[in-house]
Amino acid sequence: MGKELVEVVEFVRARARGNAVVELARLNLLVGRALSRNAGSIPDEPELVARAWSCAREILEHERRGKR
Repeated sequence: MGKELVEVVEFVRARARGNAVVELARLNLLVGRALSRNAGSIPDEPELVARAWSCAREILEHERRGKR
């Protein structure tokens, strides 16, 4: 349960340049679920996983553009 969602959370945590907690909070808000805490217990529904990956990429891309 939640293997792919855990990967998304770890991806954001590892790639965040600033405060990873802030980026994970953004991920939670954009996805609409508390992924940073509960990713392992939430079922990997295809729509949710796709939305999580999309939001993660958006967050990290925005972070990169903003830091330049």
